[in-house]
Amino acid sequence: MIRKLSVPDQNADNFLKLTAGDTGCCGDTVTDCQYTASYTQANSVTLLNITEDGVARALPLVISGGATAATVQAAVVAALVAAGYEDDDNEVFPGVQVIDQGTTLDVIITGNVVAVSITHSGGTATFDADCTVENQCTYSLTGYAGGTTGSADTTIRINGVNYDIGTVTPGTTTANDVAAAIQADLNTSGAGGTVAVTTTGSGGSQTYNVTITGSKSNNTIVLDGVYFTRSACAPVYV
Repeated sequence: MIRKLSVPDQNADNFLKLTAGDTGCCGDTVTDCQYTASYTQANSVTLLNITEDGVARALPLVISGGATAATVQAAVVAALVAAGYEDDDNEVFPGVQVIDQGTTLDVIITGNVVAVSITHSGGTATFDADCTVENQCTYSLTGYAGGTTGSADTTIRINGVNYDIGTVTPGTTTANDVAAAIQADLNTSGAGGTVAVTTTGSGGSQTYNVTITGSKSNNTIVLDGVYFTRSACAPVYV
């Protein structure tokens, strides 16, 4: 994570790199958040705008148009370090990540820096802040054989509450239809997550394989009496 360095103790034998939250004084109450902004990769960048103790700061950030994600990541880290921040090498939440989305770059800054926007040749890219950490997992179930609405075969039980995904006829009902039905019930339940479905086989012997990603880690999901398997759990900012 990106952390603001405190003023070092000039009388100490060794200068200590403390984050603002470590010092225990001076109003060190900045919340860790994850900030995300996107801009068109072809644009050049001039400034990274942050606030510090409620005061706006414009940090020089010189990035040429068409720069790679790795180049942008290094430049953002350098700008923050020059402004008195450090990346503490947190393996779960790296301080700065840049993801190439094809024509755009997603810049993700995590820590107690308050990121506001990026000024680029096409305008301004505003950061969106996520400040709550939630444990999320992937849930999966294979070999679902379908059934008729209103029966146990089409009942999906989410955290103790029953829902119905409607009639699922192997060979007729598409994977997308099954995904949409489960997604609707998942949304209603508040469990969170995104549903994807694939099929195995064809005709009347076709079965459905359901995967739910980004769903809360404390969920219990059962379809046709079979429990979904939970895996790949990790903390995520939401």
